[in-house]
Amino acid sequence: MPRRIYPVAPADAAFLWPEVRPHIKRALDREGSGRYLPEDVLRFALNGKVRLWVAWNQATTEIEAAIVTEIVIYPQLKDLRIWLVGGGNMRAWIAEARDTLETFGRAQGCAYAVGAMRKGWLRVGNGYKQTGITFEKDLTKCAARARPAPRHRPARLRHWKKSSRI
Repeated sequence: MPRRIYPVAPADAAFLWPEVRPHIKRALDREGSGRYLPEDVLRFALNGKVRLWVAWNQATTEIEAAIVTEIVIYPQLKDLRIWLVGGGNMRAWIAEARDTLETFGRAQGCAYAVGAMRKGWLRVGNGYKQTGITFEKDLTKCAARARPAPRHRPARLRHWKKSSRI
């Protein structure tokens, strides 16, 4: 079946949002942190902070998936960050999406395409490798057992020099 991966212009994001929102919501729900709502993603897409992409099934005239990318600029290089991917029938469109996003990233001067996804995503990549892990701890649900951060150096240490104590 013919499918195409299309970038969504910021001006068109609101028009497509009713069809795209369920895919974005599912991706955010899977991530589970509550850092973003779907409407935050729409706002970012409207102001050009992120780029929205859709996997369009030409045969059924439906949007099967939505992808959100962001160009991250570092002092020495740029990355194409693949932030959110949500949708169904992934095997039908993922290879084209990967190729399209990589071509876009190269055209934007990006050195890497990166994403923090589940480990299974490594199977869809041609040349992708795991470079680390992402970890988190919910600090709102933890007992406050840690010592408070110091406000300043104690007076007796202000004039202490390393060379004076061995």
